[in-house]
Amino acid sequence: MNNNRCIACGAIIPEGRQVCPNCEKGSPEINDKQLVFICSPFHSDDEMQKLCNIENAKTYCRVASRQGYIPIAPHLFFPQFLNDNDPTERAAGMEMGKQLMRKCSKVWVCGNHISDGMREEIAFAILNNIPYDHIISKSIFPTNAEMTAKFKEFKNE
Repeated sequence: MNNNRCIACGAIIPEGRQVCPNCEKGSPEINDKQLVFICSPFHSDDEMQKLCNIENAKTYCRVASRQGYIPIAPHLFFPQFLNDNDPTERAAGMEMGKQLMRKCSKVWVCGNHISDGMREEIAFAILNNIPYDHIISKSIFPTNAEMTAKFKEFKNE
């Protein structure tokens, strides 16, 4: 039995793929370029896991853009200038993210693990009547070789 499903629409797809052919093609005219908030894990004390989380978030954004949405993923942008390990700066980033979420037509809750930050974002979406979809996926981590190369780049920065 094949349990591999498209991370965007849930259709059954061949092993090794992340999205079905229909979602891969995208359809901007149907979605009219709506904003979609990408809610996925980011923070981790393990650097390798954090890199995997970043790669997954980029993949979710790629899928959203291929479907004609404009992905909003504050956890890919704000850590460029905010320190996620500083509680004050993390809280500021979460608040800014919530303000961006208000502009989105929907929220994609991505992955199999719901982090504390994601719980906070989901609660905010519910309180503000922002619809959300839970996009469940198998691991979409890059290969070990790709992650090792990215980890080395990350450590050298």
